[in-house]
Amino acid sequence: MKLFRIMFSLVVLLLSLVVFAFVPLSQASAASSRVTKGDVEAILHAVTSGGGIRFHEHTVPGFEDFPLAAITPLSFRNGTHYCVDDWHVVRISIGQGVDNENFFTKEQAIADLEATTVTLTLDNVPLPVTRTPIRMLNTAEQQRIGFPGPLFVFQTGSILSPTALSVGDHTVGFVATDPVFGTFQDSSTFTVDPSGTGVCLQG
Repeated sequence: MKLFRIMFSLVVLLLSLVVFAFVPLSQASAASSRVTKGDVEAILHAVTSGGGIRFHEHTVPGFEDFPLAAITPLSFRNGTHYCVDDWHVVRISIGQGVDNENFFTKEQAIADLEATTVTLTLDNVPLPVTRTPIRMLNTAEQQRIGFPGPLFVFQTGSILSPTALSVGDHTVGFVATDPVFGTFQDSSTFTVDPSGTGVCLQG
């Protein structure tokens, strides 16, 4: 359980926070448009490559909108604000790799991820989810985080239209159950700002 929490947190932080090193929140979205459905679909299907969010080795179209669009159900994200006019994606990344302790081959690591289940909730109501294919981070990323062998990741997410989130406070949560390390769960609270206020002024 402890190792799973450490590995889980490491990968989630990598995939969730790497964008913020490159895109300040105040510059997160182009001034001419709001976050679109295409933007959040790109974010959901993105993986890290070379220190940034990438998709098929090309920059994700929604990359600049990540801070305004991606809702992460981890408690360190409590208090984040989003705009009622945007599309959003509730998403969580799960990773496992060849650590030469629990998994000695990529087949073992992938099998573990294939057997891992993830559920998402919004205000205690289960969300329909999309699970992306398992992908391997490139060698540079593995070395950067100090992982000894191949590291594999998938995302589970739910896309929300502008009408799916009302103005006010909400809670998102997730439960991940791994066949080797057990169950991990967490949640975060966030606020949706009305049009023309708060983060809506950034779009």
